[in-house]
Amino acid sequence: MDVSFRDEKRFVWAQFNGTWTLDELPGLLAVIQKECGTRGCPLLLIDLRALKNNEISTFERFKIGLGAASLAGGVQRMATLARPDQIDPQRFGETVARNRGLNTRIFGEQEKALAWLLQPEGKEDLPR
Repeated sequence: MDVSFRDEKRFVWAQFNGTWTLDELPGLLAVIQKECGTRGCPLLLIDLRALKNNEISTFERFKIGLGAASLAGGVQRMATLARPDQIDPQRFGETVARNRGLNTRIFGEQEKALAWLLQPEGKEDLPR
């Protein structure tokens, strides 16, 4: 699994590629955190659609949420874009991250993810 960055001015767009593994997540999150800091941009879009993955366990979703929460210090808002088969209907990982201070949501549609990510500060959350 690796991460690359798309050229975007308003936010950092991190594209995950390859096969999903939990072991690589901490290193990739450190790369993302560094990229956000270098760009001085508090908005982050994580794009998981290109990942090849097996079913993700509840424990893995918990670890993903914990890892994502580690970005809270430098990220004001994080939208995650995923395929429908990657999204947990209960959004457990999202809840874990939100409970630990990260303003984050997961979306199955790019337009909705971007609308939420780029909404003006102080506006109510847009529907998923």
